[in-house]
Amino acid sequence: MDKINKTIESLIYPHSSGDGNTREGGGAYSSNERRSLSAFYERLKTYKIETWFAKPKDMSPLECARFGWFNCLPDMIECTTCKSRIYVNIDASLPPDFISEISNKLTENMKNNVGHKPDCDWILNPCEKNMYMPSLLPSLLINSYTTRACKLLKLTKLPEIDEDTINRIIIRYLVMT
Repeated sequence: MDKINKTIESLIYPHSSGDGNTREGGGAYSSNERRSLSAFYERLKTYKIETWFAKPKDMSPLECARFGWFNCLPDMIECTTCKSRIYVNIDASLPPDFISEISNKLTENMKNNVGHKPDCDWILNPCEKNMYMPSLLPSLLINSYTTRACKLLKLTKLPEIDEDTINRIIIRYLVMT
């Protein structure tokens, strides 16, 4: 099973740089670049099933990456800017009320100056949610899908897909699951 997981991850995350704040070719992102789509993808690539599993919905890899966090160790996230860390390991044997309360507190901390250092720019400036969740009406989505599917059916050979498109597909998959 471990071999299968590693194979799948190598296909999904082929060039992960490790800290979510570094470009694939090396070099750190500037303050403005940290909110770019490519920097967001780099943070997102740090989350693996072995190190970030069974977390509260509001602490999904998508939400954490949106607020500047990358997965640095099992059950731990680190801010790319202020280097603060949050340990997230909730005992499943606790009563549901406690789990909910702990989850809410951890989610709050991830977004405010309890988790981030007080002068961290991620507190007031997370990435836009529409970066990974475009706001489209269902009718537009259906029409768009139908148009693309009809065009694909006419092809005898599928075109190559660039890395940004693959990353968007991965994010959409993560959002749906």
